[in-house]
Amino acid sequence: MPTPPNRDQQHGGVEAVGAVEQPIKDALRAGKNWERLTPGQKCALDMIAHKLGRIMSGADPGDPEHWEDLAGYPTAAMRAKE
Repeated sequence: MPTPPNRDQQHGGVEAVGAVEQPIKDALRAGKNWERLTPGQKCALDMIAHKLGRIMSGADPGDPEHWEDLAGYPTAAMRAKE
């Protein structure tokens, strides 16, 4: 049985993830509606950027955990706004 990847291998190291997610976050904050969002909506978008960074930097871009989490953040933001 192969050795499972360590956390940095599985999810991508902090530098690799940051290299992907930070430009996404910068683009979100540059959008004209950023200041109109609730703190929860901003958090959800930040977490989406983080998950995208992990998908693009980790050992397995098809890891179901990444995709399930990615799908959950918009739902949580919509529910909090109701």
